[in-house]
Amino acid sequence: MKLDRIIRFSKHPSFTLSSYAVAVSLCLLLETPLTAVRQMTTKFGYDRKSVHSIGILCTFVAVAVLIIGWCIGLTPVGNLVFQYVFGVSPVLIEPTKNVFQVLTLLYILVAVRNIYQGLIINKHRTAWMTFSSSIRIIVMLIASWFLIRAGWTNDGRVGAAIFIAGILIELVVTFLEGRVLKRKLPPDNGEQTIHHAKHLLPFYLPLLYSAWCWLS
Repeated sequence: MKLDRIIRFSKHPSFTLSSYAVAVSLCLLLETPLTAVRQMTTKFGYDRKSVHSIGILCTFVAVAVLIIGWCIGLTPVGNLVFQYVFGVSPVLIEPTKNVFQVLTLLYILVAVRNIYQGLIINKHRTAWMTFSSSIRIIVMLIASWFLIRAGWTNDGRVGAAIFIAGILIELVVTFLEGRVLKRKLPPDNGEQTIHHAKHLLPFYLPLLYSAWCWLS
């Protein structure tokens, strides 16, 4: 029903939906290295020193993913990726790149969110994740309803903005609870402490490899 309403309001529904779908697919694929951060925090988030080390590694990963995203969204590299890897027709390449440019903002939000989500899982406070996801869905539904009623459905970037708004809401709730949990952590937990970000690589790299293998 919701899709039918979007199609009825949109002048070019195939362009809008196709550009959004392809851009989101690539965005989620590039997000995989950041998703693995959540598992790292779940396993090693027992003290503030370890969480700090995870944050340093996550920062490097987020910057790398963001640079790749900018190269795809802002340079001719994106034309080649969307045309020859995803099979996007030439007429849809520019709208798809426009949507992807907006979605690259997600990498910053997701990097922070995943660290605190991992900490919440580590402390068995997952009810907060359910709560944040519920609020996210409600906000996205309200935003979608408003934009459809306003007739703003001719650009895939609108859908990207709704997606980002939902992730932002989820981040705020997760961050507030995660900060409380982090302050309660001991500075150093002895044998479980990760003193440097490089010590995380033997766990992170195989985890990342398995995630990409699963996606392929």
